[in-house]
Amino acid sequence: MDEYNRTTCLQNTRLNVIRDVMQWIADDSDDQKKVLWVYGLAGTGKSTLSTTIAQIMRELHRLGAFFFFNRDIPQRNFATLIRTLAYQLAMFDARFGGAISRVVAKNENIAGMPLDFQFVNLLSANALKSVEWSGGPIILVIDALDECGSEVDRKVLMQALSKGLSGLPSFIRIMVVSRQESDIQQALGSHPDVHPYPLNIESATNEEDVLQFVRHRLNEIHTENKDLHVLGLARTRSVLL
Repeated sequence: MDEYNRTTCLQNTRLNVIRDVMQWIADDSDDQKKVLWVYGLAGTGKSTLSTTIAQIMRELHRLGAFFFFNRDIPQRNFATLIRTLAYQLAMFDARFGGAISRVVAKNENIAGMPLDFQFVNLLSANALKSVEWSGGPIILVIDALDECGSEVDRKVLMQALSKGLSGLPSFIRIMVVSRQESDIQQALGSHPDVHPYPLNIESATNEEDVLQFVRHRLNEIHTENKDLHVLGLARTRSVLL
C-alpha cells in the first residue's frame, strides 16, 4: 500500500488528538521529550491519525520522513526503517542531504550494517551536527511499529531505537505509532526521551468521531448505490430500446 491509498481523519474529527500532537511538535523547550509514542488497540484509527499528521506537517514543510510498516510489503520491514528515514530526510532538505551523503560516502555498505550503527551515523545529533537548522521542529513519523516483522526482528529494532532516541538533534521529533505490545511497551513506555500517548476509545469526543464516520460511510454507500441504480436503469433502457 502506497501513501496515496491511506486515509486521513475526516474533517472535524480527532481534533483533540491532532491538537495535542501538534502542540507537542511545536514545543521546542529544552525539557520537551523528542519522541511521542501513540498507542492503542486495533481499530482506534492509529494509522489514519499518523497519515493526517504527516499530511499536515508536509503542508507546513516540516515532514522530514514518513515510514509505515506493512507485513505484505517486503521493503517495509525492520531492516529498512532507519536508512529509509535517513534517505527521506536527505530528500527533504539539501542541508541534510549533504551531511547524510558524506556519511554514506565513508560507509558504502551502511545499509547492511547493524541498525544501531545506522541510527548513530545517520540520524543522531553528532551525525547531523554540521546542519544549521532554524526552521522549527521537523517530524519523522513511524507508523505500525508492531508490524515491522517477527518478534526477533522487532527486538533488534527496538534495541536500536532505545539507544538512538536518546541522541536525536534538538530540532528532530519522532512520532511512533503502534499497538501496545509488551516489548514495545517495555522499550518505549518508560524511556526517558519518550512521551507515551494512549488513544482513548471511550471518550465522548471519540464517540462523536465514530458517529461522524458512520454517517460519512452511510452517505458514501447511499451515493454508490444510487449511482449503480442509475447505471442499471440506463443499461435496461439500452437493452429494451
